[in-house]
Amino acid sequence: MAQNLGVSQKTISRIEKGETQPDFSLLMAIHEKLDVSAQWLITGEEATPGLGRLADFFSEEALSRVLKAALREVSTEAGYDAAGATQLPLFDIEGGQTSVVYEGDLPVREAPLYVAAPPALDDPGAFACQLHGDSMTPEFVDGDILIFSPAAKVSTGDYACVRLADRSAFRLVFFLDDNIRLVALNRSHLEEQVHRGEAAGLFKLVWKMSKY
Repeated sequence: MAQNLGVSQKTISRIEKGETQPDFSLLMAIHEKLDVSAQWLITGEEATPGLGRLADFFSEEALSRVLKAALREVSTEAGYDAAGATQLPLFDIEGGQTSVVYEGDLPVREAPLYVAAPPALDDPGAFACQLHGDSMTPEFVDGDILIFSPAAKVSTGDYACVRLADRSAFRLVFFLDDNIRLVALNRSHLEEQVHRGEAAGLFKLVWKMSKY
């Protein structure tokens, strides 16, 4: 199983023993290579998960431990308990296949995947995005999960999801009179400057869950 997933046997052993939880990239590898529903792995909300070929690699007892650990993965990485938490739709930003989809001024509430909301996040419009690419390194890396709150005020110098005509981007934003500077932390990516009217939405980053 370790070889199929591209991880060490020690990693699998620690997950079996409940010493650690699989990160988001490992969950996606389980989903893709072992034919297990990604939604069920992360949320547990699918009625018939279909264990795929996992049973070929784990005993029944070890399988139970691994899947329970998988359900806790994202929230454990962030240091909070997902039990009973509101589920936020998870999109992709700066690449990926599931771009942010909007209905009116806010992202839709339906998405292929969901993550648990962090504590004290009192915003029914909040949503999450998985970051792809290297535009925001070194502060943010490929695979990080970012949570944005439309209810939070975006000020100059904040990190935000910016809704543009052709995409949604994650950038450091600065307000300059009628324009907005969109700054990537990785200097190999060009800075953009757009008119305020071109940004149909600005959503402040309020929580980061690192893949590491």
